[in-house]
Amino acid sequence: MGDLLLNMKFGWLNDKNVIETNSFKISPLTDFDNAISEVINSSQHDSTWYYPPIDYKTDNPSPRFVTSRFELPPTHYILHKNGSQDREFLQFIVVFFGWLHGLRLNPEGWGSLIKTPIKKGELVDFIKPNSSDLRNLIEKAELFWEEHVNREYKDQRSKTHLLTNLMMGALNWFSYTQCYEQIFERFAGQYSVFDTLYRIVVLKHKDKDGPHSKRFCYVSEKLKLVCPSWINEISDIRNALVHESKFAGKPIGFAANSAQGDILLGLIAFNFRVIAALIGAKGNYSRSSCESQQSHGFDVD
Repeated sequence: MGDLLLNMKFGWLNDKNVIETNSFKISPLTDFDNAISEVINSSQHDSTWYYPPIDYKTDNPSPRFVTSRFELPPTHYILHKNGSQDREFLQFIVVFFGWLHGLRLNPEGWGSLIKTPIKKGELVDFIKPNSSDLRNLIEKAELFWEEHVNREYKDQRSKTHLLTNLMMGALNWFSYTQCYEQIFERFAGQYSVFDTLYRIVVLKHKDKDGPHSKRFCYVSEKLKLVCPSWINEISDIRNALVHESKFAGKPIGFAANSAQGDILLGLIAFNFRVIAALIGAKGNYSRSSCESQQSHGFDVD
C-alpha cells in the first residue's frame, strides 16, 4: 500500500517532458503513447475538449440519452523521492501541475461528469512556464503545503479548516467550473473559488470577514494585486444570483450580455493572480491587471 502512495498515476497530458525537483519526479508512463492514442483516436473530442460518452437507452417507453462519469487514461506518474506517504500531498501537486498547464489533471481514479480540456493552456491566461519555471513553481507549491498543512486557523466560523484543504478546493473548482457551458454556472463557480481564496487570506492574516463589496480590494491590498474596477458591479451580480435567482436582470437562464461576460473573464483572471500570489509565485504576472484579457508570461520575482 505504501508504494501506491509514493507513485501516483495521473493524466491526461500530451507532453513527454520529465520534470524533476529535489522532492518530486513527474514522468510519462511506459504506455504513454497508447494513452495518447486512446484519446486522440476516439470520436469524443475536438482539438480542445474531450466530451462525456453518451449511452442511448432503449429499455423504457421513452428512449433517452444518458451521459455518464468518465476517466481519461493516465499518462504520467508522480513520485515523491523523500518517502512521503501523504496521498493528499501528491494529489495537491498533481492538481497544481494541471493548473500550470491550463488543464484538469486528475489522479487515477478521479473522474469527470462534463467536458474536460485536452489542449494545454485552455484554462489559463498565461503562457505555459518552461521546464525550469515549472520546477520552481512546484517547489513553491510544496513549500505552501509544508508551511500550512499542520496549522489550524481557529475563528468563529472555521475552527478546523486547513489552508491546504482550502487551496486544494480552490484549485480543483477553479478548473472544473470553467468547463461548464452556461455563463451563470461559470460565474457562480468562479465566485465560489474567490470566496475560498478570500477565506485563505483572512485566516492567514487573522482578520474578520468584511462585506462582499470590500473583499476584492481587501485581497488586492494584502497580496499587492491590482484591484479591479468592476468590484461594485460584481457584488450586484453575485447578490442577484444568490438571493434573487437572477442573472443580467432576468431569471437565471433568460439573459446574459457582454458586460457579464467581460466581468466573468476578469473574475477568472483575478482568481489566477490570487492563486499565484498565495502559492508564492509573485511577479509581474500576479501584479498585472486582470482586465487586460490577454496572455501573459508567468514570471516570478
